[in-house]
Amino acid sequence: MEPARQAIRVAFDVHSFDADAFGLLAPAALAGYLQEAAGRSADRLGFGLADLNRRGATWVLARERLELSRPVRLGERLEVETWPSGLDRLAALRDFVLRCDGEEVGRAVTTWFVLDLATRRPLRPDRILPEPLHGQLAHVLPPARAAVPELPAAAELERLCRDPAPGEVLDYLVENIPGGMTELYRILGRLTPRPAAQLLLDVLDMRLKADPRNPCPREDHTG
Repeated sequence: MEPARQAIRVAFDVHSFDADAFGLLAPAALAGYLQEAAGRSADRLGFGLADLNRRGATWVLARERLELSRPVRLGERLEVETWPSGLDRLAALRDFVLRCDGEEVGRAVTTWFVLDLATRRPLRPDRILPEPLHGQLAHVLPPARAAVPELPAAAELERLCRDPAPGEVLDYLVENIPGGMTELYRILGRLTPRPAAQLLLDVLDMRLKADPRNPCPREDHTG
């Protein structure tokens, strides 16, 4: 593994407050272990929570996929190995391997967004993470698809139309709606109130008319 993606291993003892009534590690506690290991890894690599906060941003966990081959039990020591595994548009991905006494007991992949604290909008992670981390590695599991943000409200769309540089969230909508631009246009054609759909179409046209990767003829949704 290249130095910029160096994995770390963090061990957690499963205490009674992390276990359920059956003596098994509770899902919420396991999620906390993964988040703690991810935070330590990011801190070591220079883009941890404190580093982002100084830049007016933060990490937001968007989706997590986890598979266990067996339960983790009270009294066991769980070792969490993790490393950053690449970018997918506005998402940063991270992989995990879980072991107890050297036995692999689980794998996970998490999806994260970088959020601007002032605007509450996603930022491009390639502006935060160093270039060697941009390409994706082979994942231990297929990553879960992060949920697409809701379409902005009409008032927000009006503001975006007056903004010479509309928010990154629109880029994310364009790239992540299943079916691409064609499907997004169909969705907007059914959106109510109709003026809001037309405003978003106008914004998308401004952003995409010069982009050869997204050729989509303008449809009339005003009728």
